[in-house]
Formats: sequence, structure tokens, C-alpha cells
Amino acid sequence: MSCSILSVKTVHVVVADSDVFYFVVMIRHGAHVIFTQMVSTHEAVIRGSLDFPNLISLSDVTQNFVVDVEIYGMVRKLMICEV
Repeated sequence: MSCSILSVKTVHVVVADSDVFYFVVMIRHGAHVIFTQMVSTHEAVIRGSLDFPNLISLSDVTQNFVVDVEIYGMVRKLMICEV
């Protein structure tokens, strides 16, 4: 049995002050589909990067295995309401 570890760490982003982007990464290996935790740019604007905290482990892979990586994003406008 072989095992590979894929660390999804950092994506660099530039955003407008009023926009919040949400990202999730999907990794597919054969019949296995794994999603990362959703992260937003709201927490990462100061650092200028998104950190995906997930550590993904794939087991029973061959030496020349293939994975599909898809990154999904959504944008939301921040609205400030004054009372």
C-alpha cells in the first residue's frame, strides 16, 4: 500500500476592499473526491494570501497517479449599513 500526502497551502489573491471571496479546492483521484475547508479573503487581506489548513492523504496510489484539482470561488460584496 502506498500513500501520498498533498499539502494545499497558499493561493495569492488581490481583492477590492468591498469584496469577499470564498474558495474551496476539490481534489479527485479515481472514485475518491476530497474537498478542502472553505476559506475567505476576509481573514487574509492583510497577509495577501489564503492558507488552506487541510492536509490531504491519498492511499493506494501508483507511481504515476493522476489527480484532478479544481478551485471553486464565489464573491460577495460587503455592505455596511448605518443605523
